[in-house]
Amino acid sequence: GGAGTVSVYALRALGAGLHAEISLSHVLGKFADSLMVSADLLAQPAPEWRVSPFFLLGTGVIDTRSHSALVQARDSRDQLSHVGAGVRAWLSRHVLLRAEYRYHTVFTSRDDNEEVSEWKAGFSIFY
Repeated sequence: GGAGTVSVYALRALGAGLHAEISLSHVLGKFADSLMVSADLLAQPAPEWRVSPFFLLGTGVIDTRSHSALVQARDSRDQLSHVGAGVRAWLSRHVLLRAEYRYHTVFTSRDDNEEVSEWKAGFSIFY
């Protein structure tokens, strides 16, 4: 809870309003850090709008490393899946704002899966 995230995205248009996306995220937590790689299908119903909603469905892998000696070491690599929704807004011809919510299910090697909510906002700069 409350971890910061730095992400990089690559997006490829598949057709009108449908995109394939890969992302790499570094999650910086208080007791552990994670590296997450995701592949998503992103549907944007109205790509021609200046402010346009989108929906995504994806899967990936999360690699978690504990960095505190006080917490039981729980380094792991787990598969995850997620669904999400967000908005893309063109602020100018070269600046895009993207805000999104993702609901992750992490399929752990234990008997219980983890459910994680993620809120993100960021800018894309085109030149």
